[in-house]
Amino acid sequence: MRYSQKIIDQNHARLQERDELFRQYGYDFDKSIQFVLSTILPLAGAILEIGTGNGRFLSALATEVPFVTTVDVDPSEQRFARLNAAWRGVSRKIKFLVQNAERLAFRNGSFDAVVSMNALHHFCTPITAVHEMVRVLRPGGRIMLSDLDRSGYRIFDRVFASEGRTHTRFHYQFKDLADCLRMQGHRTRRYRGEHQELLIAEHCSP
Repeated sequence: MRYSQKIIDQNHARLQERDELFRQYGYDFDKSIQFVLSTILPLAGAILEIGTGNGRFLSALATEVPFVTTVDVDPSEQRFARLNAAWRGVSRKIKFLVQNAERLAFRNGSFDAVVSMNALHHFCTPITAVHEMVRVLRPGGRIMLSDLDRSGYRIFDRVFASEGRTHTRFHYQFKDLADCLRMQGHRTRRYRGEHQELLIAEHCSP
């Protein structure tokens, strides 16, 4: 799918305006993304991103890896992500698919790494999505999940309130995700920084 340079530039300008609004409230998307990338890289093999969103994290990830497949249930969100990828010049390194993360249409053991940033709080049942991530992960693979911490949620709530909106989310605990992954044979490590929680799970070889 091709877009005119004018549309690409207009989308990027809107993204920059929104990023500046969040910075005014204390959340810097660039710093948060860099924190996550600096912790999870390097990545190799077949990579799956869960929750495309508007593509901030996806485009940054695509500059660091050869190729990534991304899924999101909302095609309109993926349109913004495609425009962001086009602005970053990484469109050819990304495969966009419209799928529900809680019912992935991939065979068992399809990917070497599964990553997600700021998407899990949009899922009705994050644990179900985690089970799907484990299913599509190859033996020896890694799952890397990042989402807002309490301070991040407070900032997002204030930003949305300033716009007369509500930051809708489903509540869950990272501890529950870590427990779920350990029960399925993964070693887990947790990190925190730049208003993010980050969980890395590595499959234990038999």
